[in-house]
Amino acid sequence: MKFCHASLFLGVLVAFVPSAGSAFVATFPSGAPGFFTPQGADVNGIDGWTVGVDGAPGDSGALPGGHLAWVSTYLTSTAVALGGVYNYPATTLPATAFLSHEALGELQYATFSVKFDIQPSTENTDVTFRDGFGFSFRDKDNSNLLTISLVPVVSPAMDAYQVCYTVGAGSQTAALDGNNDPMYIYQYGPYTMNLALLANGANPTFSGTVMGTNTQTFTGVATNMGSTAIDRVGAVWNVTDAGDNYIVFDNLSLVPEPSSTLLLGLTGIGLALRRRRA
Repeated sequence: MKFCHASLFLGVLVAFVPSAGSAFVATFPSGAPGFFTPQGADVNGIDGWTVGVDGAPGDSGALPGGHLAWVSTYLTSTAVALGGVYNYPATTLPATAFLSHEALGELQYATFSVKFDIQPSTENTDVTFRDGFGFSFRDKDNSNLLTISLVPVVSPAMDAYQVCYTVGAGSQTAALDGNNDPMYIYQYGPYTMNLALLANGANPTFSGTVMGTNTQTFTGVATNMGSTAIDRVGAVWNVTDAGDNYIVFDNLSLVPEPSSTLLLGLTGIGLALRRRRA
């Protein structure tokens, strides 16, 4: 990669300490030649992004008549979407689809951030016509390390999604806020999710923040995940009824060590750019 063209890339891997992995930052810049143009273009296979069906990154995400991930818009910026906008029949869809990119590092030191919103199904507002979404960290064998899920529910509102998490092969757990209440987000965000993991022997702890019209926080334990290595990170689509709702996201980043190091790395890229232009 030539740093003089770094601003044109949708994903930038920034290496810091070899043993800690590299930071991955995806900003999906608009107008980047050859990347994610025009709106609606298939994302699978572009700039390292792959759609894995039924949880198998690298498998083709294409289905007859369209694709599962495409170029969209988040607020006024170019972004990426995943979901059922093409409205495939349920019989032709996988149970899950995972739009992911390589992002290396140890789970116990990772810091994750993403901006997102969920667009509603045009078929029906009932929960049975809405699919679930989330963001996931996987290892090299595509086994789940940690997934933050957004699960469609009808209470407290018909457009609500409950925030949950799943560690490894364990069961899905409801994320609880500081008042020990379930957490919800709603269609038509926008939201920002931040997640930070801290080393704690074999059982790293994590804290999450979801910011929209208000700020909600939750904590959990990544049991038996100490020293496990992240291989890929991305968005998950859990197909429950093949609704045509979808998640759109932008500014996704995974940093395998404190965020201040990422800032130093990005500063280094800026200096390299200036040197090349000089």
